[in-house]
Order: sequence, then structure tokens, then C-alpha cells
Amino acid sequence: MGIAALLTLSAPAISWVSTVDLAVALMAVFMFAHGFWITNYITSISDMFGQKATSTVVGLSGTAGAISSLLLNPLMGVVIQRYSYTPLWIASGLLYPLAFILLITLIPKIKALSLGSKQNTVDAVDSMIL
Repeated sequence: MGIAALLTLSAPAISWVSTVDLAVALMAVFMFAHGFWITNYITSISDMFGQKATSTVVGLSGTAGAISSLLLNPLMGVVIQRYSYTPLWIASGLLYPLAFILLITLIPKIKALSLGSKQNTVDAVDSMIL
């Protein structure tokens, strides 16, 4: 997840490149980073909540994402009309590293929820660098 978070830092540069080809290349890097991030995100959920609860937790987080997009999409239109896409590219590039920092700060050890059995723990920093 750390590498994905670093790759998303390419997003703010999209507004300032001089060619369409370079902008599309940076967008491709950003989309690759997002795919890399979401794969590790779902894996982290399964590591913490176990096989039985993973689909429920992923479903709830997907629902939260859908609701937030219902609220944010109209606001994005206002930002684009008043300013440009630049604030959105900047936010897109900075939110992933911020989320990664919060994740490793708030959950320093990823471990399965124990339901009476002993579980192995993994340092979040070690498991999420990739």
C-alpha cells in the first residue's frame, strides 16, 4: 500500500503537463496505483476481520463510498466550474498517502480478531509497504 500511495503523488502533476500523451500516462500511473491500493486494502480487511466477515466489511465500505460519491459528485462539478480540475487532482494525489499514514498510525499491528484462538500478528508497516 505504501508504494501505491507514493505512486498516487503523480496525480497533481496532471494539471501542469504540456502534452496530452504525458497527461494520459500520468493518469495511467494513477489508475494503476488505485488498483494496487484497492487490492491491498481488501487483503488488509481480510487479514483483520477474517474470512467470514470480509465480504460484510467490504460491502459496508463500498456502501459508504457510494453514499459519499452521491454527495461529492455535485460538489466536484462546482469546483471544476469555478476553478478547474487542478484541486481535484491535488486531492486525489494526497488522499492516498494521507490514508496510508493514518492506517499505519491507527492500526500499527494487523491481526485477526481473536474469537478464542491465538492469532499471529503482522506489523502493518511491513505488510503494507507493498
